[in-house]
Amino acid sequence: MRRLSMPSPTSLHCLIVECVEKQTELLLLAQLTRESAKVPAVLRADFQHVLRLTPRLLEELMKVWSS
Repeated sequence: MRRLSMPSPTSLHCLIVECVEKQTELLLLAQLTRESAKVPAVLRADFQHVLRLTPRLLEELMKVWSS
């Protein structure tokens, strides 16, 4: 029977940080989309564009925050 090894503290830390980043991203996206029905039709295309960019923007923000 093969024994499983514990991840190193560094890799465990990276995994935790990755999970927190993803959870933060999902919470912010949920908040952004909650009010999407109130966006005027004339601004809807811009709003959709910002929503598409949000994951990348959040990723960059988390990199800056964690450094």
